[in-house]
Amino acid sequence: MAGHQDESLDVLRLLSQLYLRHGRQDSALALLRALCALEPGDRRASLALAYAATRAGQPRESERVIDRMRDEGEPSPVLDLLQGQALAAQGRHGEAEQAFETFIARRADEQRMSRDAR
Repeated sequence: MAGHQDESLDVLRLLSQLYLRHGRQDSALALLRALCALEPGDRRASLALAYAATRAGQPRESERVIDRMRDEGEPSPVLDLLQGQALAAQGRHGEAEQAFETFIARRADEQRMSRDAR
């Protein structure tokens, strides 16, 4: 039975990505909401949901997803980028600029740490 559920979740992931690529953000958003409800720990689905929500005109939903991921300990600079996009979509340009600057700084730190680890 678990195998069928895994296949169903994979289909939801695939369809949501196809919808996003072809400009059907509302459809992608609906699928990603379902996927995140079924698999709340799916990091990639949560990131895709935050992205799709902003693209579908729901930037506050995107912020809620980002806040939840941060509360769960997600350190990714990608969250700063997604937050900047959500803030910009709401006309909160000063806050968006700050989020983008944080993204750039964290990205640079990651790249520096990656180079140093070699």
